Amino acid sequence: MSTIHDGTITHLDRIALSHALYETAEQFAELAQRWKPETGIPKDMQRQARLLAQIARAVLGTAYEYARAEAFYDAGRRILANERAAREFFRCVATPPSRRS
Repeated sequence: MSTIHDGTITHLDRIALSHALYETAEQFAELAQRWKPETGIPKDMQRQARLLAQIARAVLGTAYEYARAEAFYDAGRRILANERAAREFFRCVATPPSRRS
């Protein structure tokens, strides 16, 4: 069975990864607004958003390592998942249990 993609990185691969990085950066920026500023978390998340956006721009050029950009994308997705889990945990802790009769 033959495949079209032989393992070399194409411009389409770079565009797709750049788009995914931009989407992840937008999610970081959006979620940063949900945390209280005194926790310091919004500042860290905004920094992550800027970093991912810079990598997204750089990956479009051929100078940036594709594998390294993929690693940043995977790490960003995992950090977002951990952040969502933390928010859900704090929401559950802050919500009193309901009494059922």
